[in-house]
Amino acid sequence: MKKNIGFLSLGLVAVSIVSCGKNNISNTSVLDNTSVLTTTKSDNSKPLKNLPTKVDVTKIYSNDSYNDFVIDYNDFSVDILEKLEKNNNNSNTSYSPLSIYSAISSMLPMLSDTAKEEVLQSLGMDIDEVEANTKILYSLSNDKNSILSNSIWFSDELNINYDTVKKIANTYYSEIFKIDFASESNLINEYIKNHTNDLLDSCGPISDDTILYILNTFYFNDAWSFDAKTNGHITRYFENTDKSYETKKLYYSNYNGFEKSYITDDYKSYYLRSKNDYKLSFVIPLGDKKVSDIYNKENIKDIIEHNYYVRSDNNIVYNTRIAFPEFSAGFDDEITNVIKDMGINEIFNANNNPFSNITTNNDVAAGSVWHRTNLNVNKDGMEGAAATSISITCAATTYGGEIQNVYDTFYVDKSFFYVIEDKMGSIVFSGVVNKIDSDN
Repeated sequence: MKKNIGFLSLGLVAVSIVSCGKNNISNTSVLDNTSVLTTTKSDNSKPLKNLPTKVDVTKIYSNDSYNDFVIDYNDFSVDILEKLEKNNNNSNTSYSPLSIYSAISSMLPMLSDTAKEEVLQSLGMDIDEVEANTKILYSLSNDKNSILSNSIWFSDELNINYDTVKKIANTYYSEIFKIDFASESNLINEYIKNHTNDLLDSCGPISDDTILYILNTFYFNDAWSFDAKTNGHITRYFENTDKSYETKKLYYSNYNGFEKSYITDDYKSYYLRSKNDYKLSFVIPLGDKKVSDIYNKENIKDIIEHNYYVRSDNNIVYNTRIAFPEFSAGFDDEITNVIKDMGINEIFNANNNPFSNITTNNDVAAGSVWHRTNLNVNKDGMEGAAATSISITCAATTYGGEIQNVYDTFYVDKSFFYVIEDKMGSIVFSGVVNKIDSDN
């Protein structure tokens, strides 16, 4: 994949399982001796072989089951987004709930009944809902503009249940790799780079005594549905959260007819769309409110459910465009406590062997969870990356009268939060922007 992409957004989740015992692996090849291990050391980062058959997007819009899934998925997303942002110290952040969800759900076949039930309760779904909609989710997320991938990496030290591995490969579209973590963890990093257009080169620390590593990557690239260069820009002062001001170019989108920006007592919002129907919403606090005051699950959900379409307002037809800044946002920190706050605790309890469905090894459990992101938005599109690692260790209408067209520009000239959704309305990225540097 080429690096000169106008719009790129990416998510990555990794889960590593570590054994308490001594690492005595002699086979250091990423080789296979089963039907599900299909990747060799020399070709360890090729695209998924077992992607689901493409689904008809036009039929998905009327698929009640998948629409219900999107609602449940977004409920999980807004909950974890609020928790992730709690400890932000006025930095620009970006999180990928899609990648986190995909990694967590791909663990389900590995877990004991108790651990599985706890994870499902956190997701707000049952196992049938997860597995029935995985095919559609992965089909929508794998095309010329996006790649959603799962993979499992394990060592000879792990007494693995191959029936479970086949279940993960067939249901969650995972690639399977055998590896010596003490000497070949660089292969994982190469895989990550190849699946993220070199935007990421790792996903958290990998211990030498790791015996199982679960990885998810998400990548997509897209350009805006308009030409910002043709539309031009305006230079305005941008107000940061700390009340400092920077001069910034704001680029114009096209006008959208019969649409009006959304205004509440606490915030206002409007959005951009990409060529492939990804939606980026900007949400600006009003009055004395700060971004931290309005970035919560209720408001995020309100934004993704809002319809900006307005048929008529006293014979006034609203035509709205947005003037948006270029910005960068990211995140790099441990989120173990956030995962536990979501109600997922059993996978960390080595005494109960939570991964008993994939291995007979005792004292195998999750340790720390790490999330890392990088997102860049410019006049052409977006470019970004996200990573999460879980280290697992032992322990139009006719009106009467004259029509008046009103043309309004929604200026993003103050700190804001944002939400990126796919064409079905599933949140793929979200975060806040507290500060933007001046243009040179």
